[in-house]
Amino acid sequence: QAVQERIPPPVTAKDLMSAPVRTIRPEITIDEAQRVLLRYGHSGLVVVDAQGRLVGVISRRDIDIALHHGFGHAPVKGYMTTDVKTLSPDTPLAEIQRLMVQWDIGRLPVLQDGQLVGIVTRTDVLRHLHELPALSPQLALPTLSCPLDLTFAALSERHRQLLEQAAHIADEKGLRLYLVGGTVRDLLLHRWGRQPSPNLERLDLDLVVDGPYSPALDGTDPPGWGLILGQALKQHFPEARLEIHGKFQTAALIWPGGFCVDIASARTEFYPYPASPPEVAMGSIQQDLYRRDFSINALALRLNGPQRGQVLDFFGGQADLQQGIIRALHPNSFIEDPTRIYRAVRFAVRLGFALDSTTEKWIRAAVASGLHDAVGGDRLKQELAYILGARDWPQAFERLAEWGALRCIHPDLEWDPSLCRRLQRVGRWAYHFRRRYPELGSQEIWQLRLEALLLTLPQAPQVASQLHLTQAGIERLSHSSYYQTLLAQLDPGTLSPAQVVQLLQGLRIPAVILVAGIAPKPARRLIWRYLQEWYWVKPLLNGHDLRRLGYKPGRPFQAILEQLRCLTLNGELTTPAEAEAWLQEHFPLPQAQYRGRK
Repeated sequence: QAVQERIPPPVTAKDLMSAPVRTIRPEITIDEAQRVLLRYGHSGLVVVDAQGRLVGVISRRDIDIALHHGFGHAPVKGYMTTDVKTLSPDTPLAEIQRLMVQWDIGRLPVLQDGQLVGIVTRTDVLRHLHELPALSPQLALPTLSCPLDLTFAALSERHRQLLEQAAHIADEKGLRLYLVGGTVRDLLLHRWGRQPSPNLERLDLDLVVDGPYSPALDGTDPPGWGLILGQALKQHFPEARLEIHGKFQTAALIWPGGFCVDIASARTEFYPYPASPPEVAMGSIQQDLYRRDFSINALALRLNGPQRGQVLDFFGGQADLQQGIIRALHPNSFIEDPTRIYRAVRFAVRLGFALDSTTEKWIRAAVASGLHDAVGGDRLKQELAYILGARDWPQAFERLAEWGALRCIHPDLEWDPSLCRRLQRVGRWAYHFRRRYPELGSQEIWQLRLEALLLTLPQAPQVASQLHLTQAGIERLSHSSYYQTLLAQLDPGTLSPAQVVQLLQGLRIPAVILVAGIAPKPARRLIWRYLQEWYWVKPLLNGHDLRRLGYKPGRPFQAILEQLRCLTLNGELTTPAEAEAWLQEHFPLPQAQYRGRK
């Protein structure tokens, strides 16, 4: 009995198949079918009629031959295979192999009660066979390979409860649930001793749900399993807030304190043109992982079912993690999305990894194309926020400059030691003064570094607008010529403290920090003292004191207080008694009013 318990359940089409199946109608043209293949990266398409019944399959080879002979305008029904071999969800792996070999078939549709529920490709079978574990030397029987035990000793109790409940719901609904992306990467890196244990108590989770469904006959996608699972989890965790995002209703559960779990249906994406927002459609877990940036981020951990605990790795991500390599998934990766250039640098610097030579070649080619000069946008801003908010941002910018990738921000942007020192200074000053000045919140510091990067560029405000910076940041950058005029006046040899305050007090504190970034050393000393001391100096008498002395509130009040502050800043008045004597000399009260006060 112990031996039987170690025998894994037989692999069937249900375990191997991908869903949903991207289908076409018999009437569409060969040209249109070829565009669908390009869009979704398929090697063949299933053809269904108006009622969704399977009527044929057409391969890329069939389409290429039709196009070669000039029949791009012809309908696919003239070129498709109609004698289609099919599977049921319970068809065993051995029978699938036999059909593929006997009939030289690269894809087999899976039908359940006459409905198309999935497809098994030759790649699915080969990948499964390649990843079969070695025989156990003790029992000479195959055993399940579990690279990551679902006890997850590194996970917090809250994470474990959430994942176990999500896995239970997925089992009930017949879904395949995966933990994806950076969390899997970091767990594997820790397991191999390549980095310390991640702080998983604060780590957000990304889940992807893959399940059996078919697109509607009108070509639209059904409600996503991600939303359905999110709604079910909300019932078990009422303290969390459920948010729904985007066309496919991705669910996000957000707990008090900020902990977040994103739950998405497996998707595929297509970029209509370089740097455009991707068009997204329902897809399989394989397609979902393929749309990601690098092999080390295209990993998924199965959370439920017989394969619970196994890692899906279609692109060699685990080998790249062990070797410390950043590798893009396809040659057009950086053409389609230039922000991946910045992500490549961010991960390389953060993890201490190297880019493989082919990936670096693809980056240089994408930059040289000129397609991404001053590309801007929220995605690039977010990557810059990640980079400039980390300690190792100087190394990241050196790499970006080496590849010429700073052109994505502006074609005239050149990295040099003086620019690096400017950003370092702005960051240090912002961190130093952030407790004294609430305007310098932690979320502001990366943007101040970015503003320092842009400040001396031509059209700096326009670049900031393209990057969707805050309106306050755009306004700060619009005053760069004024800052230069101001710095020309900040002469330590001729200005008193009061004159320095008069020059700087019209600027908000973030702008003062920005000016310090480009200031020469003598002017920086004045700005430092302004922020450290002089900004906080108040007149020795206040409005209440003036009323007590018999002065009536009005327009002179402000002028009197301002003069008192200047004299205090310059050290000419040091005590309240001296200030009162100065008032009696320069702003004497009428004699009768003075006697009344006495």
